[in-house]
Amino acid sequence: MFLNQHKVIGILGGMGPRATIDLYESILSQTKIEKEQDHISTLIFSNPKIPDRSQTLFRSNVKLITYLQQTAIALESAGADVIVIPCNGSHMYLNEIQNAIQVPVINMVEKTIDYATNSVNYQDGVLLLGTAATYQAGLYEKYALNNNLKLILPTELQKVKLMEAIYNIKIDSKITSAKQTILEIINYWKLPSIFGCTEIPLVLNNNDLDFDVINPTQILAEAAINFIVERKAIECLI
Repeated sequence: MFLNQHKVIGILGGMGPRATIDLYESILSQTKIEKEQDHISTLIFSNPKIPDRSQTLFRSNVKLITYLQQTAIALESAGADVIVIPCNGSHMYLNEIQNAIQVPVINMVEKTIDYATNSVNYQDGVLLLGTAATYQAGLYEKYALNNNLKLILPTELQKVKLMEAIYNIKIDSKITSAKQTILEIINYWKLPSIFGCTEIPLVLNNNDLDFDVINPTQILAEAAINFIVERKAIECLI
């Protein structure tokens, strides 16, 4: 395939589709180019048929894992050299996805915690905003503990409100209300915040807040770009 002549990013998306677009736009905006052809070849498989990560948390997850694996396999077969997943909840099954393919999958959660640890000294902790799946699976806690980063979680009532807001963002419903709900939670804690759901940066950005924002989508985009650049550099030395 002609793609074999270039290094290719594969985006395993659809969770949700607009978050997938947001990641690709972040890759485009962060790539240093002098001409159009300098952009990185990218394959996008937006598969919204992948089951909901939060709703399958306490049920059989075989169907969910199969969808994730098959989508990853399709990207690898099409020529992807590395795979990125703009969905925090899907990282519960990162090992299962990686075991189904040969090319590497970048761990967005780990990269985000590394960024938060190395960028600023957040002595009072960092607020984690996410879905029920992200909280229940403790996706960020393991990496935060290893890095001595203090994570603060919303109250149980705030988690319920946050989940409702995220689902509304996914279907383009009640966006103003959803944005206000998230802002109220952040302003309640008055802490730097990890946008631990890729839907949140679709309605909020740094300009909306008085506190630092840690955006995993942007961090994942940078990690994907760096992977391709480093692979190209290695090949030039061979």
